[in-house]
Amino acid sequence: MQHAKGGEKRSALPDGLRRCGRVCLGLLFAAAGLCGALPDPAAADDDSPAEKTVEPGREAQQHEAKPDDWLPGAFSGSVALTSNYVSRGITNSDDDPAIQGTLEYALETGVLGTSVYIGTFASNAKLKGDTDTSNIEIDALFGIRGDIGDTGLSWDLGGAYYAYPGTARRDNFDYWEIPLTLTYTVTDWLEIEFFNAATPEYQFNTGIGNYSNGQVTVTVPNPWVDWSVYGWVGYQYVEKDVSGTDWLLGTTVTVKGVDFSVAYTDTNYSRGACGNTNDCDAKVVFTVGASF
Repeated sequence: MQHAKGGEKRSALPDGLRRCGRVCLGLLFAAAGLCGALPDPAAADDDSPAEKTVEPGREAQQHEAKPDDWLPGAFSGSVALTSNYVSRGITNSDDDPAIQGTLEYALETGVLGTSVYIGTFASNAKLKGDTDTSNIEIDALFGIRGDIGDTGLSWDLGGAYYAYPGTARRDNFDYWEIPLTLTYTVTDWLEIEFFNAATPEYQFNTGIGNYSNGQVTVTVPNPWVDWSVYGWVGYQYVEKDVSGTDWLLGTTVTVKGVDFSVAYTDTNYSRGACGNTNDCDAKVVFTVGASF
């Protein structure tokens, strides 16, 4: 425990008594050689209220206590406005803008540096099924994540349920996946990520599905803003429908806590594979958002 540094100890006696005391002390010290050493008179000052110290941080802790301290863990979230809700290279909003938000609650387990979490994602959507079109997407997310020692490797394993309220059940808009993310931080400016999501029944009654992608993110050092450049290539396998590849190249600049992003995305799906629409064509997407 650290104590505050003090200077010369001060007596609680008035000045006149202190001067008299110096004479008396001289006589007493002279006799000390015969009678033994006297206790240090300044030791009596240890009980002086003027010299009492307060344990560092104790008072600050009392003032920092908040009404919600009874709840462990932490909340985080984000909100964004995007010019086009694109997922895996395909528009989910019919090339229209979308407002999106996320909310997550995470709790440290105390075991090997892991955390468990639950969360949600929501966005307006205009995804076409066989007989119906969605208006909104609300996802439920949960999982566990952690770091692998000091190797720079981290992992995230969980579950995701994608729901499109109000759509026809026979179209089977809703489905779930088991997502796995592995991230390797190579240096302060380079990060490599692998993502895989498997499902026993993909959207629209199309059987087994699996999506994998690899992403590289480069942080651009500069003294003004947080700036990153990233790109990925992904592959969507669908048992009873067309499978295909998507790719993306984008950049994000963060100014005063606000993220400004622009990305180019495309796929190798034919127009016929996308229902004779432009849903799978190349797109440039602009997004502005913030996290908390």
